[in-house]
Amino acid sequence: MSKKGSIKELELKRNNIITQLIRFNEFFTSFNVNTDSFTQLRARLDKCHDLYKEFDETQFHIQLIEPSLDDQERIKFEGLYFDAVARANSYLECTIQHNERGNNLAASSNDNPSHVAGSYDEYMSFYDSLNKALIHDNQTLTDIERFHYLRSCLKGDAAQLIACLETTAANYTAAWKLLVDSKGIINSPNITPGMMVIMVEDNLPPMLWSLGRIQEVYPGEDNIVRVVTVKTAKGVFKRTVKKICILPLDN
Repeated sequence: MSKKGSIKELELKRNNIITQLIRFNEFFTSFNVNTDSFTQLRARLDKCHDLYKEFDETQFHIQLIEPSLDDQERIKFEGLYFDAVARANSYLECTIQHNERGNNLAASSNDNPSHVAGSYDEYMSFYDSLNKALIHDNQTLTDIERFHYLRSCLKGDAAQLIACLETTAANYTAAWKLLVDSKGIINSPNITPGMMVIMVEDNLPPMLWSLGRIQEVYPGEDNIVRVVTVKTAKGVFKRTVKKICILPLDN
């Protein structure tokens, strides 16, 4: 085989390895603790270790044939690889700790948290009576542990609403905000133009709801905002505050 043919074959092999790593990253990013298998996640993570070895060997042979090539492909691959593997390992470690702490927390109450947060109404009762005391205000837990535990306690529409959020410490607050705001339990006087929101669409699943920014607010005689105008990529809409979810972002 010619030198050019050998390079092309090795590059195809390298691209296939990169594609497999990207697929793992996409799988992990969309991983849902309620529906996806931790066993599959671990198996895919183990496969990633093999991918690194395959890439290293393939890249070595490419540069052996063509020494003038730089290391940019290796640098990009290693950046993606180590980021994905580190996040997945951290997630699995936190899950183990979460399960251990969750068992202890569940044992401290006669109510089983995993069965009380199905609908939004149940969720609010759960928030006030059990989860806020044992999880939300529990200073021994990290935010990512709180998020893991929250996910394990939700089902149905409540679980679907936060399914689009990656399980990170930063998104824990966003998850609470989405769940509370979805029932219209909003501190209306604080709603101001410029706030980023998600538009609640009754005919669409939460993951397809549009992102928008409040343009105008319409306070009533009591100074409480109940209606807003929101601009999205699809146009400008007037909505009641019960049909928006305010994102907890810094202005």
